Amino acid sequence: MTARVIWTTYGRPALDALRDVVAELKQDDPLHPVTLIVPSNICGIAARRHLAHGVHPGRPAIAGLWITTLPRLAEQLAAPRLTSDGRRPATRALVGATVRGVLRGEPGIFGEVADHPSTARALARAHHDLRDVDETACHAVAGTSGLCADVVRVHRATRERIARGHYDETDLLHTASATLTPERAAELGSVVIYLPQELTRAAAGLAATLARLTRTHVVAGHCGDSRADAAVVEAVRSAVPDAPPPPSRTAPTVHRVAHASDSDDEVRCAVREVVRALRTTPAHRVAVLYAARDPYARLLHEHLAAAGIEVNGPGVRPVAERAAARLVLGLLQTARTGYRRTDVLRALGELPVVTFDQAGASAAPVPLPLWEPITREAGVVGGDDWDERLTFHQRSLEHRLADELYDSTRDRLTRHRDATTAMRHFMATLRERLDALDDAATWTEAAEVLRGTLDSLLPPATHRRLPPAEQHAVLTIHRALSQLHPLDGTPTTPSRTAVEEILGLELDGALPRVGTFGRGVLVAPLGQAVGLDLDVVHVLGLAEDLCPGTLHEDSLLPERAREATGWALPTTRRRADATHRALLAAIESAARVTGHFPRGDLRRHSHRLPSRWLLPSLRALSGDPHLPATEWERGSAPAGGAIRGSPSFAGSLRTTMHPATEQEWRVRAHVAGTAPADPVVAATQELLRSRRGDGFSRFDGHLAGVDGLPDHAAGATAVSPTALESYATCPHGYFLRRLLHVEPVEAPEEIITINAADLGSIVHEAMDGLVREAGERDELPSHGRPWSSAQRARLLRLGDEVGARYESEGRTGHPRLWARRRQWVRTVLDRMLTDDDAWRAEHDAAVVASELAFGVHGTPPVTVSLPDGREVLLRGSADMVDRRRDGTLLVADIKTGRKRSFRGISEEDPVLGGSKLQLPAYALAARAGHGQDHTAVEALYWFVGRDTGRVQLPLTDSVMERYAETLALLVDGIAAGRFPQRAPKTADYGYTQCSSCNPDGLGHAEVRERWELLRSVPELRDYTALVEPDALDPASAEEDEV
Repeated sequence: MTARVIWTTYGRPALDALRDVVAELKQDDPLHPVTLIVPSNICGIAARRHLAHGVHPGRPAIAGLWITTLPRLAEQLAAPRLTSDGRRPATRALVGATVRGVLRGEPGIFGEVADHPSTARALARAHHDLRDVDETACHAVAGTSGLCADVVRVHRATRERIARGHYDETDLLHTASATLTPERAAELGSVVIYLPQELTRAAAGLAATLARLTRTHVVAGHCGDSRADAAVVEAVRSAVPDAPPPPSRTAPTVHRVAHASDSDDEVRCAVREVVRALRTTPAHRVAVLYAARDPYARLLHEHLAAAGIEVNGPGVRPVAERAAARLVLGLLQTARTGYRRTDVLRALGELPVVTFDQAGASAAPVPLPLWEPITREAGVVGGDDWDERLTFHQRSLEHRLADELYDSTRDRLTRHRDATTAMRHFMATLRERLDALDDAATWTEAAEVLRGTLDSLLPPATHRRLPPAEQHAVLTIHRALSQLHPLDGTPTTPSRTAVEEILGLELDGALPRVGTFGRGVLVAPLGQAVGLDLDVVHVLGLAEDLCPGTLHEDSLLPERAREATGWALPTTRRRADATHRALLAAIESAARVTGHFPRGDLRRHSHRLPSRWLLPSLRALSGDPHLPATEWERGSAPAGGAIRGSPSFAGSLRTTMHPATEQEWRVRAHVAGTAPADPVVAATQELLRSRRGDGFSRFDGHLAGVDGLPDHAAGATAVSPTALESYATCPHGYFLRRLLHVEPVEAPEEIITINAADLGSIVHEAMDGLVREAGERDELPSHGRPWSSAQRARLLRLGDEVGARYESEGRTGHPRLWARRRQWVRTVLDRMLTDDDAWRAEHDAAVVASELAFGVHGTPPVTVSLPDGREVLLRGSADMVDRRRDGTLLVADIKTGRKRSFRGISEEDPVLGGSKLQLPAYALAARAGHGQDHTAVEALYWFVGRDTGRVQLPLTDSVMERYAETLALLVDGIAAGRFPQRAPKTADYGYTQCSSCNPDGLGHAEVRERWELLRSVPELRDYTALVEPDALDPASAEEDEV
């Protein structure tokens, strides 16, 4: 039959031409069947709604119209024949699995990257392209390079394997073309091919068959640009070889051009224009199209939602980004990466996941806020730690429970123990189920294992409580798992990695649509402009680097390989031509079209030029036919308001008459000074003013009058010297840690080597264990007597035992580094006894006790009288206590660190600015525990690490007086609520000196500057005189004394 071709422009003229064709076909019979073949679903919807108004006067509706696409028509025509032969549709998952199977059997040139997911994806895309050409073209591609030869080999093997039991879209199109009979074609009625775009060879073959067997009309759009129209002309002539060429015309241009400082400002300006347009134009007649998905798609949806505007179009978040998908994919990833603690907790943390059922206990919500600190305390990093270290931690909790007396602490320990037990079972079950994926005999079995795991973690009964987007994600996951069943017929074997890859591909490609076409503003990529009929269109992203952007050559099928086929494989340039054609179609789809482009990219600090395809519009609007792209600004003045720009977000917001969102209205009001009272803004302004001022405010840590501050001079509660030292070092750090209980989080996986504090604890615990055991056996060394060789050996064993416990708790870091530090601990312990023997021999001293407790575990605290008669109660424990023959007590504080910070300690400065408060307290505790009121006591620091020796502090009356004065100043500062940030003088190198002043590890310079400004205020002058006496103005200091 003879086919007829009608050339038209896009937009409303195309729809009118279509209506005229359909009216002609139905002129004598309103029920005459018409098959309308459209290039896309959105084009078909627009056509159907236009035709629904009727094609003849007095007929307000239409009947006998079937709208479809060529692939769907091929499925209707050919699928029954193919399925009767036992073949099933080849899904994307099946193609991917088949490609992986080919690579696994014979990887060829892809050997080193055969297991990488990107390799299979790229080869699957190449297979899709090669499916559209014949063997001659494949042979030509293979002859261009060794890489192309292997690509063709993988393609042929994949094609043969799929053809054994499945069919793809190309098979459908070829089968439909080959088997379409005049009788079956007559059932289609008249065929109208509406706005055909670029067609594959298989689709073109079916179109030619339809044109030969049916009464066919082709309504083809042309835009006046020969390169952009080339693919359409080729598609039309593949169906109708004698089709006339499109009439000559000039390519359309936009009516206005708007430019902005960057993409974000461009979107804001466009949304304001949409708000303005909606005052006179229905929302379904407005569209915002974007040339690049990133960053426009998400920005447009966010800003239009903020403006309260209903939208429709492709979604911006694929299912893979939803929490349900992240749960499944995240758990599969943790199995691949060794069940790392952070990965497991992250995967479980976004949804109300429940535990697995176990004997005697039903499923319960996963208490993640409890599990996270338990895993840190237990030292879980990943792998077998979930069993070994949780088991050790559970036993440790049980031992602590047996010794604990307080009910509140027992309740907390019981909760942690039960949570640890539940976590061990959960992780064991999870690992067992995910490991079963590698043992699955079939893909169906693997799918059921993963489906059962998901249903256990998210029971179906709880799905209705999830947000709608998450409910859709769960359903999509189940559908994706169903895609694994057809893989049983392939020569591929299931594995956990393969399941993760296939599921990731399916979920990443699942992009649910937002809204319903025809309700609200259309927000869509530029490629969906073909077939639209609108009143207002805004096209965003028309910068040269975005539209067309950089054209990248196909790495597997390069241009020389495509050229070798005589362009049977089309050039990659066709993608740019399709974008250009879509832009021109968008321009013709509405009466008012605005093209937007950003002048720069603030993310990359670069300038941008308008797209080459926007340049004709700029020339037309400016009246300068030779305007170069690099000098586009000079066309703004002649164009008047047709070319307008936004200087910046702030600049355009000050002048616009149409703010779009509540935020913009509020900012505009604040700029104008007419904003209503806003407590949040007022509080923020107060904070900024206070932190910029020179006064000591509550934002600097001045909490005078706040209820609940401890008064340690009241004699009611005991405080440790270490806590008061921390206040002297940084009051704000004391406030965070001691009062708010905010501690820096140390993740087990970040521990490379054991920290200095834990090393010191091992030494202390080992030495205390030795002294305690010797004391119980009455074998403590007497005056001047050495430790025995058996006791030396026992001390080393105790050190090994404590170190092993720390290792089980995950506190020792990398095993190789810990091996070196463990030997260091043994060396220190052995040297300690040698040094102790010499010291006690010199002083004729005997060992009395270790870890002498005071104020804890039921022991009385140490009382220190302050100058004004008040008392401070101190608690803690003294490391070592010896006694000379004359009864003098020698109390020592064991230090494994360096000696340099203790060198300035003396009778004149016994507290070193409040940073050394332990020895006087220890001396008082030793006298109270092992002497009389007037027993002589000497206190010293005993260095046993890299630095050795002892630093002694004489406990004279002047020293104790200075000690009491220092305690009074510190406890009064706490009670008065003075908690400024006192950052260290020197910058942090290698480690953070004060995590409260430098919480992010980026430095504390600004905090230090603020402290230096505040330290001389009256409220802090006494504290500054203690910690930084040189910082006060000497004149001020003398004035205070007077």
